[in-house]
Parts: sequence; structure tokens; C-alpha cells
Amino acid sequence: MNKRTFDKLCRLLFGKRKKGEAEPDEQQRHAMLLHVVKHREPVHPKLVTPLLDRSWLHAMGYLYASKRGFLCTAENLIHVFKEMP
Repeated sequence: MNKRTFDKLCRLLFGKRKKGEAEPDEQQRHAMLLHVVKHREPVHPKLVTPLLDRSWLHAMGYLYASKRGFLCTAENLIHVFKEMP
């Protein structure tokens, strides 16, 4: 999945949709999740689908949950704490 496709699907999932546009299906959300994990970014809970075994996310280093519910790696948590005043 490239960035352009990912951004379009994110707009459909999290943003306002135009009339007649549907949310991404489970396979598209699974592809979005793989894209996010590939780039080591925090994972939104809406992206986790029944197609995914959560133990795989733990094996990839997503062991922590932020206050907003995102699944994070240790590196993500360090960046969050550095940005806090």
C-alpha cells in the first residue's frame, strides 16, 4: 500500500465521507494496519480487525497502550513523553 491509498482510506475511516462512500472493509483495514506497523507508528484501535492475531502485534513491539487507546511501541511512548510540557 502506498501513502496516497493509505491517506484516502484514512479519510474514509476517520474523516467525513461524501455521500455514497463506504468505510473500508476488513481487508483494507488490515492492509492499513500493516502499513502503519511497517512505519512503526502508533496503531488506532479501529484498525485492529478479527483478521489479526494480537499476539503478532505484541511480537512486533506494540506492548503499550496510550491514554487515548492507541497501541504503541516503547519508541512511541518516549516521543510522547518528550513532547509533553
